[in-house]
Amino acid sequence: MSDYESIAMDAAYDDYMSSLYEEHKGMAIEKIRAERLQSYYQKHPDVGLEPLAALDEAKRTRRDHPSAALVFAASAVGSA
Repeated sequence: MSDYESIAMDAAYDDYMSSLYEEHKGMAIEKIRAERLQSYYQKHPDVGLEPLAALDEAKRTRRDHPSAALVFAASAVGSA
């Protein structure tokens, strides 16, 4: 094999490995992110209870106190 062929093969290999790395990097990051989120929600199963309570309060007060209902609804979205 000539030096030119060796250089060309090395360059092709480097390109392949670079593209493979980029593809797997995204998959690895997504897997780690999903595992971390799952772990968090398993340790904190009640994390969504306060926003749901605020949303329920917004629904209960919307007829008699629409401004208060808006505040409760906004706090439900802001804390979720």
